[in-house]
Amino acid sequence: MASVMRISDLDRDLAARRLCDAASLGVLSVSELEWRLDRVLSAATHGQLEALLLDLPAPRSVRGSPVRGWLRAHLGAFVILNSGLAATWAAAGFGYLWPVWPLIGWGMVLAGHAWAAHLLQEAEKG
Repeated sequence: MASVMRISDLDRDLAARRLCDAASLGVLSVSELEWRLDRVLSAATHGQLEALLLDLPAPRSVRGSPVRGWLRAHLGAFVILNSGLAATWAAAGFGYLWPVWPLIGWGMVLAGHAWAAHLLQEAEKG
């Protein structure tokens, strides 16, 4: 029954992204990608979309977990902000090492995030 249900623009967009991801991995050639994208844009039912995606790797194997990307972004923000705090502390004449408090607090949150990313990666493997 689901294969004859009509699809939305979001369904078409997700299918197109999956095709582009597969092409970026070398699973599809450029001409095959173009051919399938044309059919995705004209698809009206879930069955038509499923037929175009059937032979592709599962989405999980095409795109990695977003948690690792978030971890990299948070680590970058951690380094930039705490470097700025340390520079402010140094420019103020050193004195009491107050930047240690945000460094410790944010460091603990970042460590928890890294541990969660590790656990998620292990769960995806098993």
